[in-house]
Amino acid sequence: ADKYNVNSGENTVLRWNTTGTSSCHASGNWNPAVVGVNGNWTTPAIYSEKNYYLTCYSPTPGVDSVTKLVTVTVDQSAGVPPEITFTATPNPVNYNGSVTLSWNAPGANSCVASGNWSGAYGSSGSAIFYGLKFDKIYTITCSNALASASQTINVSVPSPSLPEITSLTADANPIEYNTGTTVRFTYTTGNVATTCRYHSSLPDGGWSAWLYNNAGSFLTWKLQVSKIYEVECYNAIGSDTKQILITVGDPPSAPILNFSANKTSVAYNEAAQLTWSSSNAAYCVASGDWSGFKALNGTQYTANLISNAFYAMTCYGGSGLSTTVGVSILVGNQAPIISFSADSEFVPYNTPTTLRWSALSANPQNTTCFAQENWDGDNLGLSGFQTTSPIKTQQIYKIVCSDSTIFPAITSEKLVVVNPGSESSVEPQVSFWADNYVADSNSETILNWTSLGATTCEASQDWNGDKGTVGSERVSNITESKVFVLKCKSSGGDLAVPITIAANGSATPSGSIFFTADQTSNVPIGSTVNLRWVSKNTKSCAASNINGIIDWNGSKNLAGSQTIGPLNEGTYELSLKCVDGSDQEVESSVIIYVGAVGSGADIIFTINETDSALSVGFKPGTVNRYMVSYGNSAYLSWKTSNVVSCGLTDDDNAFVIYPGVEASMTDYPLGIINKAKNLTLSCIDTNGVSNSAYIKISPYKNFICPANIALLTVGGQDETLSVYYKESESSASDELNVFDCDTKTEDNKVSSPDWSVNPADQQYFETSESGDDLLAHPIAEGVAAVSATSNQGFGNITATLQIMVRDEIDCWSCDAENHSCQNNPKASCDSEEFEEQSACQEICQKARIIKYMESGI
Repeated sequence: ADKYNVNSGENTVLRWNTTGTSSCHASGNWNPAVVGVNGNWTTPAIYSEKNYYLTCYSPTPGVDSVTKLVTVTVDQSAGVPPEITFTATPNPVNYNGSVTLSWNAPGANSCVASGNWSGAYGSSGSAIFYGLKFDKIYTITCSNALASASQTINVSVPSPSLPEITSLTADANPIEYNTGTTVRFTYTTGNVATTCRYHSSLPDGGWSAWLYNNAGSFLTWKLQVSKIYEVECYNAIGSDTKQILITVGDPPSAPILNFSANKTSVAYNEAAQLTWSSSNAAYCVASGDWSGFKALNGTQYTANLISNAFYAMTCYGGSGLSTTVGVSILVGNQAPIISFSADSEFVPYNTPTTLRWSALSANPQNTTCFAQENWDGDNLGLSGFQTTSPIKTQQIYKIVCSDSTIFPAITSEKLVVVNPGSESSVEPQVSFWADNYVADSNSETILNWTSLGATTCEASQDWNGDKGTVGSERVSNITESKVFVLKCKSSGGDLAVPITIAANGSATPSGSIFFTADQTSNVPIGSTVNLRWVSKNTKSCAASNINGIIDWNGSKNLAGSQTIGPLNEGTYELSLKCVDGSDQEVESSVIIYVGAVGSGADIIFTINETDSALSVGFKPGTVNRYMVSYGNSAYLSWKTSNVVSCGLTDDDNAFVIYPGVEASMTDYPLGIINKAKNLTLSCIDTNGVSNSAYIKISPYKNFICPANIALLTVGGQDETLSVYYKESESSASDELNVFDCDTKTEDNKVSSPDWSVNPADQQYFETSESGDDLLAHPIAEGVAAVSATSNQGFGNITATLQIMVRDEIDCWSCDAENHSCQNNPKASCDSEEFEEQSACQEICQKARIIKYMESGI
């Protein structure tokens, strides 16, 4: 340094030269950071000690850099003047504009202004000067007890000039039909307040109203014809104008759709494959005998068809144009439907069973059924029953039914396999009880047991040892609760029975009886029936009946089996009463129907898609109506008694016979309900008498209601999107539409719909924590859509919700008191606001507008 010690406010010169260096870098209290390898630099005024560092680098790799330090101190003996920070904002200043002077002099006692201002000021502050039309010089001098310092600022005020539009461009040009683009422009103000506005030429050659915009860009919105946009910027001196032509492409054509089925004729209960491809389409919707949104290209199998079907698809383009193609599929005749069963598919050794069958055919007069395998019969009839011979080995029974109306005949068949038990494969039956179940101190009780079919019995838990198959045993000194288990074995298995003797105990457990017959209905006349029973916690049993059966009377074992018969035609009611340890009677009964005994088919309908839970009996001619969500699948259930076979038909088409119908069924599928159905369930009882029940199923539609399109501002608040539903009963001929709801409340809000977002629009949407709503994020300009499909039984109807995100625009509203228009930047204007300032001004006060425009303010 030329000086290493300077007076306060004095400067010095730093000098340096280097050898073998490629570059140098300055740091510490000097600037700029990068300096030459040789040179000098004059410091600004120095008021306190300063450190100046210089680091130089070698061009040779691996050679370290070298850093030098120069420290300059300040001689304080003459006094240190205050350091002043003095600024002018802005600088330069627009013509007739204002400037703000700001200063700060720590440690100063006072400051004095001079030049183009005057007066005494504090050590810090600011001052504003308006209407500057010429260059200004402002000086401020601040003093402390020992010294003073001054700072001067020159503020320039250039002369005003015309504004100039320096560029006018569009983000996209040309653009696609019915799309928009952003027009951007830059301009100079001419050093005076400048206003910019734009308008466009209309298709008829006229011009739209002016829209004011100083932001430098605006959105054209969606254009269907080419337009010229003109931008004008003006100030008090004059104006500049530029134009740009936005070219719009041709309107889109309707989507192209190819839609076909691999078969237009199928066999009964056979499926077909639908195939489709589209181009120039935004989305596709199925109708007819299927529904819902579909992919733009794809394949899908129909359900197994039992009636003629029609499938249609409509694909929509981005402009709203659509193309619809449909295909009809014819369904052939139905083969006979057979219901074939055995009363028991597992029978005791050397015991017969009864085979039962019924066949439904579209042409019963031309349909015959015959037996095959282990039974005989060339013409069995369309329904009936037959008792087999006693079964000792596995038997296979087949029935074949053939409809000869057409050639070749349509044939169906069914198998039943019946397996007999082993001669020695019976699980033992055990009855085990105590004389008393109360265990006082040192008390005793007697355990009793009897068994049927057991070969050995053994004790465990709180007693042990091998026991006989029948016996009793005294147990003494019972001081606490005990559990006694008796386990008896046979070649068919083993059975363990526990008894608990509770300390200071509980009452004697109640007795129970399991009492059954191997066959209770449709028993052939002259046949025998095997009875089985097991009693528990009992000490004696007795049989009785009201039909005079000598074999079923008097004392019986606690467990056992007995064959009664041969039996004559009639109804037999048998009873078994047993006495438990508390000397209370328990009773069980069995009713056996022998021969053609029946009370007619009794049918009870239920269905899982109902307005209310219905389960009522029906008589012929009675019709009950169920309401089912349109497009939903319905499942029918029914119960019958004293019935041999049943058939279910659709009254709207006598040839539609539902397959696989049995006497009693749960959740039988009826398929998709998109039109009313009148169904008849006809059943044949044990006497061959037919009885029917009738049911009508009508669809109602649930409409999903979308929210209106949401207009959002880029970078603004998120929007919550929700969907609602509205129920509306309608006939099958009504077209299924989605429309707006009258009300939108929590009561009709759709809970947890299935949200589907196009991958290109994922950035805009996020599912809420509850899953009920969708959050729309206005992160960028654009239009995005999302579909919501109900998964709560609302007919699986889909609604489309849209958002439009755009940059802020100025919405103008009239301040009636001041007769002026105020602007508020937002995405869209409310009903009492205007996108055009001129329209607002015209409403607010036309005379003021003219004066405003002429003044150029």
